[in-house]
Amino acid sequence: MKLGTFKEKLEIKQRSRLIGYPNTEIRFCRGSKGDIEVNGIILKEDKKTGCLISIDILGINLSFTNKIREWIEKNFKIPFDNIVISCTHTHSSGASLEGRWGKDEIFLNEIENKIKIGVEKGFNNLQNVEFGILKTEVDISHNRRVVINGKGINEWQDIDGKHIGIIDKEIICIGFFRKDETLKSILINYSCHPVVLGPSNYYASADFVGYLRNFLEKNLNIENVVYITGASGNINPKICITDDFEIAKNTGEKIGNEILKNINNFERFSANEFDFERKKVEFIKKDNSGIIETEIQILKINNKIFLITLPGEPVVEIGLEIKNLSKFRATIIAGYTNDYIGYIATNKILSEGGHEANSCPVKDVEEKIKKEISEYINVKS
Repeated sequence: MKLGTFKEKLEIKQRSRLIGYPNTEIRFCRGSKGDIEVNGIILKEDKKTGCLISIDILGINLSFTNKIREWIEKNFKIPFDNIVISCTHTHSSGASLEGRWGKDEIFLNEIENKIKIGVEKGFNNLQNVEFGILKTEVDISHNRRVVINGKGINEWQDIDGKHIGIIDKEIICIGFFRKDETLKSILINYSCHPVVLGPSNYYASADFVGYLRNFLEKNLNIENVVYITGASGNINPKICITDDFEIAKNTGEKIGNEILKNINNFERFSANEFDFERKKVEFIKKDNSGIIETEIQILKINNKIFLITLPGEPVVEIGLEIKNLSKFRATIIAGYTNDYIGYIATNKILSEGGHEANSCPVKDVEEKIKKEISEYINVKS
C-alpha cells in the first residue's frame, strides 16, 4: 500500500473569537502559541484511494465536511465515502461551529484552502509503506464526573488524583514505515479533552496535542503526526483549565515519552486492503421531540485496524464498550469527526445529570451504535 502525508499551518487572525468556553463573547485571539494545523494522510492501494484529515478545531458540521468531500472527490477522484475529517477538539481555536456569535467564515475558508493544498501534496509524496500497530498507556487524565447518591456533578481538575471514575489510558499508534525501515508518519489515538488551556488563555493553540506532535516529529524525524481524539467527553487532563503553556507542553511530552519508550515494539504487517463505509444514522432526541440525522463512518484495514467515527463528544464508557467488543487488533474511536451534534452520553449518564447529560441531545445511543457496527464486533446482528 502507498501512503502520502500533508501538514499545513492555519492562520487565526488576531481579534477573531476563540471558542470552547462560555466567554467566547470576550475571548478575542491575541496571537498564536505553537501552530494550529491541518494534518492528513492519503491511502492508495491499486486504484482504491482514501483520505484521513485531522484539524486543530473544536468541531465541524456535516455540511462543511461534505463540501470538502465533494471538492476532493471532484479534483482527486477520492470517493466521497472514503474521506474522514476529524477534529482534535482544542478549546483554543477559531469559531468553526455555529454558536451565538456565528461561525468565523474567514477561518473556515482558511481551513478549506489549506486542505486543498495539503491533499495535493499528499498525492505528490506517495510511498510504499508497511503498517505497524503499537499500544501503550499513559496516566495523565481523570474522569471529571463525580457521582454522589446517583447524581452526577463535574469536578474539572483532579490535581490530587482522587477521582475514581472510568478512564481509558490506552494510546494507540499506527506507524507507517518506508522500505528503508524509517518511519514516515504516525497516527495517534488517545482519549482526553485537550483542555489544559482554559478560558483565561487568549492565544490560539492546539493545546497538549500540538506539543505532542512537535515532540514526536522532532525526536522521530517524521513527516507528520495525525492525532485522533478518542471517546473523551467526560475525560480531562488532571491539571487543566489553566493559562499555563508549560503545563500543556509537559502533558503532551509525557504522552510522547511513553510512545518513544515503546517505539521498537510496533507489530508490523503489510497492509494490502482497506475499506471505508459511511452510514447515515438517526439518533432519537432525548425529549422524544424527533430525531437528529447524522452519520458514522468506518475504516477497516486488513482485518487488523478498525476505525469508527462518532459525530460529537462520546463519553469514555461508549468508547471502551466498542473496544471491548471489537474483533480487531487495534480499535480506534474517532470522536469529534465529520459532524458535531453535541455530547454523546449513555442512558446511565443521562439519568445522573451533570454537564455531559445536559449537553447531550440524544438517547439510546449505545444500542444504536452497536447495531450499526454489529458485523465488526462480537454481538449478534
